[in-house]
Amino acid sequence: MAEILRVQCFSCESVMKIRADLAGRAAKCPACGAYFIVPKASGVAVEPSLEMIKKLKERAEEKNRIEVKPEEIETIHPVEHPHRLNPENRYVILDSSRLVAYWQTGKGWQVPAAGKLVPARRQPDLLPKQGDFTLVELQLNTMPEGIRLTGMQIFKLARQYSVTRLAGDEFAVLETITGHAGLLRPQKMALLETLRKYFMRETWSENKKIYAYLTNFTVLFEES
Repeated sequence: MAEILRVQCFSCESVMKIRADLAGRAAKCPACGAYFIVPKASGVAVEPSLEMIKKLKERAEEKNRIEVKPEEIETIHPVEHPHRLNPENRYVILDSSRLVAYWQTGKGWQVPAAGKLVPARRQPDLLPKQGDFTLVELQLNTMPEGIRLTGMQIFKLARQYSVTRLAGDEFAVLETITGHAGLLRPQKMALLETLRKYFMRETWSENKKIYAYLTNFTVLFEES
């Protein structure tokens, strides 16, 4: 049986299974369409030179594209993640240090503009095409004392063309989740600012576990 490599696309970070004997061949990612060179060992795929990409595109137009056959590539979904946005929850997308987008039922995805939130569909030019993006699911429940933040899940999104999907189907961004993640200090500060701005303090501050994670930078978040 041929050795199988686990290869991560350098562009969208999708993970593929590719036969080891195809190392050195040019291929095309089935998820984002980026060309890459199959590495000799499992790891991140090699980005071709601009000259090679040009040649590959020319060959593709001639129906002689060099690529791994579809049956030789198996896309892996590396992490279980939501396929729909829960109407009871809120969702936040952060880049490395600031709020990029905010979702709530009835209003859809919104982006910050001039100190307020505006619909992402109306302002697609405000959606960055690439970056280090993190999706935070804020799990809310109705308690006798009111709405409370009871849980939180954090996901890493693909670096390219994940946030731009917010201008279309509001669930489409979930397809770009590549794994679980944690928050860096600037991201925690941005999330805290978002909570303070859009929620009453008692909604989120009474959850000691989450509050400790967001305010004590030495505490690791553990999923419930």
